Amino acid sequence: MIHIYMVDTDIIIVDMKGELYKNLLFRLDGKYLYKYDKVEKGNVNFNISLVKENCLRSFFSAGD
Repeated sequence: MIHIYMVDTDIIIVDMKGELYKNLLFRLDGKYLYKYDKVEKGNVNFNISLVKENCLRSFFSAGD
C-alpha cells in the first residue's frame, strides 16, 4: 500500500504485485535490495464500499 500525501489531497495506491513499490524504492535508493519478490503480497477484497465502511468503522478521520 502506497500513501502519497499532498496539501490538498491524499492518494492511496494498493499495489497487489508490489511492482510499483519496488520501482519507487529503487528510484529513491539505487542500492536498495528488494527481498520480497517471492513473498505473497496479500489478498484484498475490493467488493466493499469504502464510504460505507468508513461510516461504520471510522477508517479515515481528521482528528487522530
